[in-house]
Amino acid sequence: MNLTGRNTILSVSMACALSISACGGSGGGTNPEQVTQDTDQLIRNAATHSSKNIGLNLNSMASVAGGSTVTATLNKLRKGRSASNAFDDQSVATYDDQVNTYLLATLDGGNATRTRNGNTINIDPDEYHVCRTWFSDQHNFEISDCAAILAELSVRITATSDDTGTLSYLYGGDNLAVIHYAPTTGSYELFLPALKTLAQRTAAVTGKNNYLPETVAGALKLTASIDNATTGEEAGSISLSVTQPVRIVSSIDKFDFSLGRSTLFSIQTDAATGNGSITASINAFDLAVENLLGADESAVTTIEMPDFTLSADIARSGTEILLSNVGMGRGPFRIAIENNDVLTVALNKFSARYNDLTREAEFFSAFNLDVAFNYSKAAFGWFGDESSLQISASLQDETLFTEQLNGSTKVERGGPFSFQSSYIDGSGDDGNFEQNILITAGQCFDESPYDERLELVSCE
Repeated sequence: MNLTGRNTILSVSMACALSISACGGSGGGTNPEQVTQDTDQLIRNAATHSSKNIGLNLNSMASVAGGSTVTATLNKLRKGRSASNAFDDQSVATYDDQVNTYLLATLDGGNATRTRNGNTINIDPDEYHVCRTWFSDQHNFEISDCAAILAELSVRITATSDDTGTLSYLYGGDNLAVIHYAPTTGSYELFLPALKTLAQRTAAVTGKNNYLPETVAGALKLTASIDNATTGEEAGSISLSVTQPVRIVSSIDKFDFSLGRSTLFSIQTDAATGNGSITASINAFDLAVENLLGADESAVTTIEMPDFTLSADIARSGTEILLSNVGMGRGPFRIAIENNDVLTVALNKFSARYNDLTREAEFFSAFNLDVAFNYSKAAFGWFGDESSLQISASLQDETLFTEQLNGSTKVERGGPFSFQSSYIDGSGDDGNFEQNILITAGQCFDESPYDERLELVSCE
């Protein structure tokens, strides 16, 4: 590993993140009793319980995804090595051991000093010991750079019991990461302003003044819990959320990014049953950046998504998927260049289910999808040829689709299912097409063998 220049910033920042990312969770009351456990043991417990929840959840997720007939059918990947074998006991154990080593180096060893006041232990790590542990293959001068960067790092453990508590990493006196740890639950929260301070210090020490955004705000939180650690029957949950609104603004790189408080994903899995669930709730996603799309380098591309929600449950031993609250409720997803629409996607929130054994899909609520793409001169300048594509699909609630023996799809109940598509070829190659089809209850449809249009076919 070459610990110089930009690599130094990335290496030290990544090492900090790795050392405190697989974290334990909260446990204990607001007025904890005095913890009498030996200080050395409390430190070892903090490192141990902050490093063993995520690997098991990865195992469980891989097992559920690999064993589900729904995901296999939808992805058409039912061959080769099963995803359930992606993480074995040895890899999880190695992962846990590595994280524990990274963590423990910041809490003990070398000439680290510590003071204890009741349940609180304040630690000033030995930076050289930390850096030698993290980057054992580096030369002495690179270790010196690393140590100078970590000079502002301090750690605080607040124990609520022998096995639970809070592990806080501070940089320059500000929260860099706050970990809540326990034997079976954990959370890790990363604060972006302190991460920027760490990056600035890295640039100053290395003499590589790589430009950093003027505005860096927000916080991200990773949470994990284990319900069952038995090999092959792992069960638990893992989630990543935005706990403080994120804002990153750079005048040099000319971008402005913001994201409101959101759940980026929350996954629960049970390898023993093959069931699981995933939810997401994205709020106020906005990006404005120059020279991303279009012919003009000064053109500003904006990407907006006011909201998006999703809840999906894999049930019936992995053979059925239930969807609810899927879609956007406060406006469409939109990409524009200089405020000229390039792509818009509007999807009303809907609920549905798909059963892989019966090969049927049922919509519990109305479904409406509208997609529009414009390759216009207004947006793309001389690149644009005025081509456009529009797709619309809609159906009423209580509509049931079933797969037929001949491979077609039948509107078994409800409907009608309406599908419209049109394409205008702005290059003049006569590739225009337009389709408007309505399929009512009792009718079957399939994709045309000559093109990608839908057509009415026999159900037999």
